[in-house]
Amino acid sequence: MTSKRLTVAFALTQATYWMSYSTAIGFAAVYLQSLGCTNTWVGLVLAAGCLAGTLLGALLSDRLDRGLATPSGLLPFLLLGQIIPAVYMLAVPAPSGVPVYLLYTLYITCAIGVNSPDMKVYADLCEGGAVIPFGVCRAMGSVGCVIVSLGVGTSIQYISPRALPFIALVLAVLGWIVRFRIYRHPSIGLVGSRKARGVSLPRFISANRRYCVLLLGLIMIFFAYCTTNNFRINIVREVGGDTAQMGVLAAYMVVTEVPVMLLHGKYSHKWDHVTLLRFSFICFILRITAFAVASSMWQLYIAGTFQAASFALYAAAIVPYVTAVTDHRDAAKAQNLAFSVITAGSLLASLISGALLDLMSVHQVLWIVCGVCIAGALTAIFALDAKKARAAAAAEKL
Repeated sequence: MTSKRLTVAFALTQATYWMSYSTAIGFAAVYLQSLGCTNTWVGLVLAAGCLAGTLLGALLSDRLDRGLATPSGLLPFLLLGQIIPAVYMLAVPAPSGVPVYLLYTLYITCAIGVNSPDMKVYADLCEGGAVIPFGVCRAMGSVGCVIVSLGVGTSIQYISPRALPFIALVLAVLGWIVRFRIYRHPSIGLVGSRKARGVSLPRFISANRRYCVLLLGLIMIFFAYCTTNNFRINIVREVGGDTAQMGVLAAYMVVTEVPVMLLHGKYSHKWDHVTLLRFSFICFILRITAFAVASSMWQLYIAGTFQAASFALYAAAIVPYVTAVTDHRDAAKAQNLAFSVITAGSLLASLISGALLDLMSVHQVLWIVCGVCIAGALTAIFALDAKKARAAAAAEKL
């Protein structure tokens, strides 16, 4: 396949990945609450799924970098882990109790885990000479999220909560179809075939301590970010909205991401990735502050507008930044760790914010996580390795 066709193919994998991720995480509270779950139980299921997904991603990326597994070999297990829970939740008239909690946890785990082979495929294709603009591909992921946000939210509100497992099943099958060919491209496994393979995860952490400090700051940022996402229904209900309005708000927020991601590749040469990331960290603070002060739906839309300058800019800039400051032999591992900060933040948000929401008001919880976000942003800003990133950018131009 040509670079253009590979870009289209990888854009489709990003679309199906983020559609599945948004369905599993973004609507977990709505679906589980419809089954009678409290915020605390929703938080526990989300936390367990995010923790398991993070650990699974780290394990898979380590094995991929060391040539012990292939993306095409892992794919069937990861997608079956989404299909089986969806079939169960559809087959059982009123799923409840431990079985559905465990299966929903499995669903989240595998929805997150697919990112590891996806990013390994991306790294190997680029190393093999393909030119694939990640920002454009990631933008298609955001477009997919818009479709899911509108479709799932409206379907749950006006049809049935069972719309979620049906959509989950469709997305898993679709994900299998779009990945089938690209996962078998000749470039895949190029790195693993070399004598020099990636190091183990502990050795990687020891050799990249500054990068790990950045990850710590990002976890704090995404603790705040994921609080507003995982419990978005609580925030919307606080100002008088419902599930359908939550879906529209979620779709609006994702729509604001698309222009930023599409234009990133075209104009990123004017600003280095370090500058863009620092700006995005500041905008994460502004975003959570705006949610904390919002008292109506239109104010929530204003807060959601910061999605473009915070998450969208971060998502477009973090992948090339990680590529610049880490060894390509550890590409899957490095990229998975950068992605895992989102699931780690979601885990903490699910556990801590879920419990807090059963004890205090929505606005009180948002101000608490705002303080955490400020601390995380400051940590991340100072941990960025501008010298190394700029040296890599200069070498790439030669």
